[in-house]
Amino acid sequence: MIVETWLDNSINTDDLLFPNYQTSRRDREIGPNGYGGILVYVRKVAQRYMQLEKQNFETMFFKIKYSKYRTVFLAICYRPKWVNVDSFTNHLEDVIDEVRTGAGYHFSDLIFIGDFSGHCKSWYPNSTKETTSAGSHIYQFANKSALLQLVDKATRPKSDTCLDLIFVDNLTCIQSIELLPQLCSTCDHLIVKARINCSSEPVLETPRVMYNYKDSYKLCDKNKAFYRYQRNKNDKNFLSYKEISRSFEKECNTAKNHYYRQISVNISTKSKRWWTLVKHSLGRTSKSLIPPIRSSSDKLVSKPNEKADVLNDHFASMCTMNSGMVIDIPKPIKTSKTMM
Repeated sequence: MIVETWLDNSINTDDLLFPNYQTSRRDREIGPNGYGGILVYVRKVAQRYMQLEKQNFETMFFKIKYSKYRTVFLAICYRPKWVNVDSFTNHLEDVIDEVRTGAGYHFSDLIFIGDFSGHCKSWYPNSTKETTSAGSHIYQFANKSALLQLVDKATRPKSDTCLDLIFVDNLTCIQSIELLPQLCSTCDHLIVKARINCSSEPVLETPRVMYNYKDSYKLCDKNKAFYRYQRNKNDKNFLSYKEISRSFEKECNTAKNHYYRQISVNISTKSKRWWTLVKHSLGRTSKSLIPPIRSSSDKLVSKPNEKADVLNDHFASMCTMNSGMVIDIPKPIKTSKTMM
């Protein structure tokens, strides 16, 4: 994706096409002419959610299905400095609320990427610049929305600031991040290259006839009540959330009891179903993934052997005593007495 394309109606989309890529563009509708704009190339088939876009903000939202188990909600964002950061983050929060609680949206991962024009030193500790006001607002937005920011180096070397950001709600969805040189001499931002991990296997589920929590209107109500309380923490919203949570928990317990009653009938005739139940209860049917971790050299590693080496080095350093910490081991003293 490219932001600040400076495209307008005089440039035909056919002149921007690449073979085997789906092209989507959004030119600047309001604000200073000759600047802004977003251009997106997608190799996979992408569904664009234009109903989530607002005229006042330069954003685009897509659904991209990488595999049977990984369907990503991809948000492309560009916030010019003259756009109010509170209004911009409120727009993104509304989109997140809709995607997380709406019945028509089902995603394994959320990814927000783009130029946010806000620098936060918590994400780039080695920067010589302090956190800007916009960066502080964007940092609070990420924490409030339970998103993690992954870029930790200067994307605009001229000002030593990290402005081009990648937010995710699941660390395993991004395999690696790399900063590349500027696209051309007139660009002052580095290229941020992120590789999405399409090979991750999902948690294996045991097929069963059970209450479908995802389709429950009570779950939607619970999520909406939670986000409503997060945005406006008062006693009324808190009590509403607790009441809906108790109702949902009661319905879950009823569904589980019904499920186990059905299991008890089936396992009385077939031992195989008994062992299926045991393995499912012990979690033997699921696979856990270790997300990408940082090495001692501050490098994000994602390959299994690299993660194993990092963990081995960490635990070896924690469990090895320095020579100055070694104390004399007491020696047994022989006596004439014996223990009875």
